Amino acid sequence: PKEDGRIGSLRIEILGCVGLDRVKPEVSVYAVCGDCAFATDTIDGSRSPMWPNSSKRAAVFPLHHAYARAFIGVFDVKGQKEREADHLCGRVTIDVPSLRPDTEYDVTFPLRVSSFIYDRRPRGVVRVRFSLHWFSERSAILSYLKRPRNPLAFSKQAKKFPTIPGGDPRTFRNVAVTVHGRDFPGRYSRAAFRATMREFNLSQQ
Repeated sequence: PKEDGRIGSLRIEILGCVGLDRVKPEVSVYAVCGDCAFATDTIDGSRSPMWPNSSKRAAVFPLHHAYARAFIGVFDVKGQKEREADHLCGRVTIDVPSLRPDTEYDVTFPLRVSSFIYDRRPRGVVRVRFSLHWFSERSAILSYLKRPRNPLAFSKQAKKFPTIPGGDPRTFRNVAVTVHGRDFPGRYSRAAFRATMREFNLSQQ
């Protein structure tokens, strides 16, 4: 904590998925929180994969402010060439401020593919175990009043925005889709336009 200014940690463990909307998928799950990203092992050929205890399924993310959010994305990487994109099965968001510290949660989340477009289509669920730990609750409260430190602030661009180093374009895209969903904010699409008009009509009613 003295070196990079972290005030807490969030432990995330991916236990399994149930009822994915794919045929014999090869499933890998990405978890992103702040400036760190993690990917599980790939489970082949099952719509309801389970990650055993000995597999790569858990990570501890450092927290630099109390209003952080964690994102979890489930991907099907079956039969994809190196230049092609992995298929997003769904994603979920965990709000750190709503968590009770030093409490272990075991939650099953329904998967959605967009962060701002509602979709009723069932896409399966992901089971996640997670827990929050503050090194100092006082530092967590004071983090709302000060600008968060970025431990990767080695450039002017990195001092303004969180930076996640990626090993290849596919990993970079999967991390971006995990955070923003299939429909990127600010990018025009007919689905986004229809969702905006539907929300406008509901607010008028």
